[in-house]
Amino acid sequence: MKQVIFIIIFFPFVSVFSQYSLPGGVRGACVWEITEGTKAGEDQWKSNLNLKSILDTGLLIKGKNRTINNNPALFFSEGSNTINNTINLGKLESFSFFTVCQANDTLAERVILSIENDNSAEMVLTNQRMAALDVYRYASYNANMKLSPKIYSYIRNKSQNSDTISRRLKFGRPPRGQQLPVSAYSGLIPEVILFNRFISPKERQQVESYLALKYGISLNQELPASYLNSRGEIIWDAEMNASFSRNIAGIGRDDMSGLNQRVSESTQIPGVMKIGVLSGLKNNSFLIWGDNGGPLRFDDESGIRKLKREWKTSNYNFKSDLLNLETNELSLSEIDPLNEGEIYWLMVDNSGTGKYPFRQTRFIQSMPISSSEGYIRFDSVIFDTDQSGNDIFTLFAAPSFFARSIVLSPKCSSIKSGAIQTEIAGGLPPFRIILKGISNRSFQVSSVENKRDHIFENISQGTYNILVTDADQKVYTENILVSNTHVWETGLSQSYKLIEGESLILNASDGMPAVNYLYSWTTPDGSLVNNEEISIKEPGNYLLSVTDDNNCCSILEIDIRQTGKSNFKKVELFPNPVRGWFILRLSLERVADINVVISDMDGKILKQTLLENDRYYLYNDIIRQPGIYLITLVSEFEKKSLKLIVQ
Repeated sequence: MKQVIFIIIFFPFVSVFSQYSLPGGVRGACVWEITEGTKAGEDQWKSNLNLKSILDTGLLIKGKNRTINNNPALFFSEGSNTINNTINLGKLESFSFFTVCQANDTLAERVILSIENDNSAEMVLTNQRMAALDVYRYASYNANMKLSPKIYSYIRNKSQNSDTISRRLKFGRPPRGQQLPVSAYSGLIPEVILFNRFISPKERQQVESYLALKYGISLNQELPASYLNSRGEIIWDAEMNASFSRNIAGIGRDDMSGLNQRVSESTQIPGVMKIGVLSGLKNNSFLIWGDNGGPLRFDDESGIRKLKREWKTSNYNFKSDLLNLETNELSLSEIDPLNEGEIYWLMVDNSGTGKYPFRQTRFIQSMPISSSEGYIRFDSVIFDTDQSGNDIFTLFAAPSFFARSIVLSPKCSSIKSGAIQTEIAGGLPPFRIILKGISNRSFQVSSVENKRDHIFENISQGTYNILVTDADQKVYTENILVSNTHVWETGLSQSYKLIEGESLILNASDGMPAVNYLYSWTTPDGSLVNNEEISIKEPGNYLLSVTDDNNCCSILEIDIRQTGKSNFKKVELFPNPVRGWFILRLSLERVADINVVISDMDGKILKQTLLENDRYYLYNDIIRQPGIYLITLVSEFEKKSLKLIVQ
C-alpha cells in the first residue's frame, strides 16, 4: 500500500536560506504554507515561516471549512481557485518539495501542480504520475483508487544553471500550451513545503513523518519506514512493529514542527479507530498505533467473540493517562454484530504479545450506543499501565457481566495437573465462584473473591460448569471443556454451519498423522459413534475423543450451528432514496461469491460486479441519473432483489 511518492529528477535553481522554518525539524524551508480556517467560513493558506514567504498566496476560499484528520485543508474546485505567482529564485541549484492532497474523485487524471517558465511547462504532477517535460522523464506510481489523502514528495538536484529563468508554481490547473490528457484538480491541499536544497534521506523521513502523523497517512511500509520526530529520534519502530504496519496513525506534540495532534485516526480507513487525548500533551510526546490488517469481524476464540483486527500502540515519552477511543459500528463487516444481551468491550493486552495472558489483560466496557449515531465509544482509557512502551488491543462482544476462563491442559501422566484461570469483567465484588464437574458430577469447588480473578487447580480432563454471582446477584454461567495435552493437530475446525435439511460429514482422521489413533464421537444426545467419520444431521455440541498409542485420550469440542437454506443473512441498502453514492452491506451465512447486477426498470443491465470468497461484503457505487433501479444479488442458486430510488 503506497502512500508516499518520492521522485528524484534534476533541475537548476538558486539558493535561499531560512534558519527559522523547521517542518519536521528540517532547516532550509523557503515556502511553508498551512491552511488556516476562520469563523467566517473562509479558508486560506498562511505562511508558517518567521519571514515573508516567497510564495505569498493571499488566497481566500469562501465556503464551508474542510478538514483532513481535524486539520483545516484548502479546497480546490475544478480549477476555479488557482495559485499562479512567479517564483523568481535565480540560480537555486536544487530543491525539495512536499505536499498533501486528497482528491474528490477517481474519474480522471487531475493536475495537482505544475512548474512553468515563460515558454512552457517544465514539470507536471498529477494524482497518477509525474512528468518532467523539460528532460523527458516520467514516473508513474500505483494510483491508490481510494479517496484517501496522500503525501507527494518531489526532489530535484542539478549543477548551477548560468541562466536566470523566471518560473511559476501553479496549483490545480493544467499547464499552458501543453496538450495533456489531464483535467483540473478537485479536492483538498492542506499544506505545501518547499526547501531550497536537496535534503538527506533522514531529513525527508522527518518531514514525511510530521505530515503522516498530522494528516493520518501511513508511510509506505513495503520497505519498513520508521517514524521520526523533529530531533531525528525513532518514535515508531517499523521493524519492531512489522506485524502492525497497516493504517498507522498517532497523536503527539512536537513544538519544533508545530505539531499538536490531540485527536487522530487513519484517514485511509476513516471511522474504524479514532483516539483522542483528554488533557494536554507535553512537547516531544507521542502515542502511535497500527493494525494487523485483520478482518473487521468477530470470531469465537476460547468462548469470546473477538475481533480479528488488532491494534498495537507504541508509547514515546507519552505521559497522558486518559484517552477516548471511537469506532463507527458501520465499519464492522457484520450487520448487527451483537448477539442478544451482548455489549462491546475493549480488551487490552499489557504484555504486548497478543496472547492476552491471565492477569495481564484489561477489560473496558463501552459507553451506551446512541441509535442515531452508531458509534462505539470507550472513555477514560489508560494505555501502557506497566510502562513497557507497548500494548495490543482489540474489540470483543460479551455480556455486561462475564468471566473469561483460560484452560491449562493436564498431562496424561498426571491426570490432575490441569488448571482453569478465571477473570471476571463487569459486576460488583465480592464474587462467588462455583466450579462443578459435568462429566464428573462428584467434583465441586467454590470460592468468594473480592479481586477479579481466581485459579482452580488439580483439574483433570472433562467438562465443567462455572457459575459466577456478583454482589448484585447478577449471574454468569458457562460450560468449559478441559482436554489433555496432545501433540497432534486435527484438520477439523471448532465450529461448522449445518444447512437446514442437509447433512454434514466430518472425518477426524483428515490431516492427522498416519498412525493408529482411535476415534470416538459423542453426539449432543449422549450417543457414541466409534468411528473416525460421522454424518451430522442435527445441530449442537459434538465431542471428538482421540486416543493415541500411549493410551492418552484428548477431547475436542465442535460446535454445529444450523442455518436456513437461504445464504442471505442480512442485507442493507442505504441511503435510499439517494443522490449519488450508495452503500450495499451484505452478511451471509457461509462463504460464497455474490454477483451484483444493477439494471433499470426496463431490464437493461447497467453494471455487473462479482464479489468473491467472503461472508461479509461492503459495496459502494454511484448512479447519477434520477430514476428507479433494480439491484439483484445472485449467490449460488439464490437471487435477492432491491429497489433503489435515485433523486
